Order: sequence, then C-alpha cells, then structure tokens
Amino acid sequence: MGRLGYQPLVISLEPYRRVFAETGFRRSVWPSILARLPLGIASLSLLLGAQARTGDTALAGLMGGLYVLGLGLVAPLAGRCIDRFGPRPLLLVTGIAYPSVMLTLAWAIDSGLPSWIWLGLSILAGMSLPHVTAQMRSAIPRLLAGKAEQQVAFTVDTLIIELVFIIGPPLTAFCLALGRPLWATLLAAACGGAGALWFYRSPAVACWLPHPGRAGERSMLGALRERGLRAILLSCLFYSLCFGLFEVGIAGFCQSLGASEHTGWLLGLTSIGSASGVLWYGSRDWPGHLGQHYRAGMLLTGLLLLGCSLARDLPWLYLWQRSRPHPWPRSWRRKTCWWSRWRRRAGWRRATPGSALPCCSACLPASPRVAH
Repeated sequence: MGRLGYQPLVISLEPYRRVFAETGFRRSVWPSILARLPLGIASLSLLLGAQARTGDTALAGLMGGLYVLGLGLVAPLAGRCIDRFGPRPLLLVTGIAYPSVMLTLAWAIDSGLPSWIWLGLSILAGMSLPHVTAQMRSAIPRLLAGKAEQQVAFTVDTLIIELVFIIGPPLTAFCLALGRPLWATLLAAACGGAGALWFYRSPAVACWLPHPGRAGERSMLGALRERGLRAILLSCLFYSLCFGLFEVGIAGFCQSLGASEHTGWLLGLTSIGSASGVLWYGSRDWPGHLGQHYRAGMLLTGLLLLGCSLARDLPWLYLWQRSRPHPWPRSWRRKTCWWSRWRRRAGWRRATPGSALPCCSACLPASPRVAH
C-alpha cells in the first residue's frame, strides 16, 4: 500500500463526475452519441444485408470497405471546410444527405438492383456521414479549460465510440435474426440524420470559431507538413485496417458455420472489454511515456488477435472475446492526445480475425516518433 507509484486496480469515477458537471460538455455529449451510432451499425448492416441477399461475402465486404473509403476520401475536404466556415453548414448538409443516401441504398439492396449500384451508393453513403467525432474532439479544449479535465473528456469521447460498438452490432444482429437486416440500415440513417441536426444546436458547435489561417501559411498539405503528424497518420492507417479485417473476418467465420446472426453479438462483446479498458486507463496516471504505452498496446493487440485466429468454433470465440482485456480503446485515447498535441504544434485549433496481425506489427515503427 505504501509503495511509491502504487495504484489500486479499481476504476475511479471522480474524474468523470467533474467533467460531466460542466453543462456545455454534458449537453454536447448526448447528441454526439446519437449521431455516432451509425459507426457501429451502418457498415455491418450493409455487410450482413448484402450477404443475406446474395450469399457473397466478398461483395458484402467490398460494400463495407467502400463505405469507409467514402468517409476517408471526403474527410480532408470536410476538415478544411469546417476550419474555414465552421461546422454548421456541413452538419446541415450531411444531416439531410446521409439518411437520404442510406434509405436509397437500403431500397436498392431490397429491390435487387445491380450490384454496381450498391457499390456506388455505399461510397456515397460514407461520404455523407456527419463528421461529429472530429468536431466533438476539436471542441473539447473550448468546452473545458483544465488540462486534466480535457484528458478525461478525450477518454469519455473514446468511451462513446466503444459504447457505439457495444450497442450497434447487437442491434444489427437482432434485425438479422428477425430476417430484416436492412432494418438496421434504416436505423443508422435515422440516428445519423437526427443526431447531426441535434448536434447542430449543441454548445460544441455554438462555441466554434472559424480558423481562416494566417497569411503566408497556406498550403495544400496543411498540418501534414509536420513529420510527426504524418507518422501518426501512417500508424493510424495500418491500425485502422485491423478493425476492418477483424469485422469482415468475424462475419466470414460466422457465415462459414451457418451462424451469421452471431456476428453482431461477437463484435458487441469485443467492445464491452474495450469499454472496461478505457474506463480503467482514463481514471489514473500511468508511468512511462505514450510511446511505451503504444508499443505495449500494439504487441498485446497482436497476441490477442492471434488467439482469435485459432478459433475453430463459436464457443471458443465467445470465450476468448469475453475473457481478453482489449487494448484498442487505450490506443485510441493515446492517438487523440497525439492529434491534439500536433494540432497545437502546427498552429491548428481544431478474412479471418488473425489477418489483422500484420497491421498491428506495421504500427510499431512509428512509435518512437509519436512518443515525442
């Protein structure tokens, strides 16, 4: 008990109480949760909906991949627009466009239209997803003055992502069990549109100040001129591939056993461990620097994915998902801290589960750079 640096292995909720006592932050969190529910529903519902319609896992996985690709392609342009004009115009446009495209896509799948139409609408759906996560994280320094409170708020934001992935996949699995997988797509459309328009009226948006940039500093690369930020982006690229490969791998594994309805439950169970990890990690200070934490997290993630890849039946996979302590949310929290640091430094204010293993390994060379 008296040893230097000893911390009890319990979750302290006091830091979270202090953060939620701030009215502006609290009133911004609730609409952001609703707006981000499609993150845990949309791509999986498209994957399972197309899989149920055609029986083709490759086509279903391609649809999910194009959905995420659309989101990634439009993100840099959306970020520049937000910096120049604020988030309100983009929230209004995407709050209307996203449900419209998702409803059209659900109709196209249900009507049996050609698959190339499905693929085109998938990428459009990703491009129209409201960018609430980036806006919420950029607003945290404006909503909370203290550094300690800001770090806890970043942890809360990461926990919201985990909550989305706890709620979303089981909802999708429930719709699949009812024989209506596309109902989950409709739910994602409703949550994304309503959440974006609700977030439009939140304090996180009201406190936003456009950032037109300073004379002589305009560049097509923007903050990407910083080497450290490029290293973080490269690391995030490989790390994010883990999520896509893991999701498609679980879906393919369950389909091979004739139990596709278990896909959502397994993915939701994964996030329960993640949520516990992020609560624990965010409630205390840890020895060492972020780079050391990052390397340890990546190595542990790789070992845990290896355990998943050894699964040969559903009971083993359920047991492994429930028992393992997931390091993913802690890595997302650390990335948020790094993003925040590099924004300030650059002058910006704003097919089996085991196939993901190489992506974890590819993240490790970037850790010395992000440590500083």
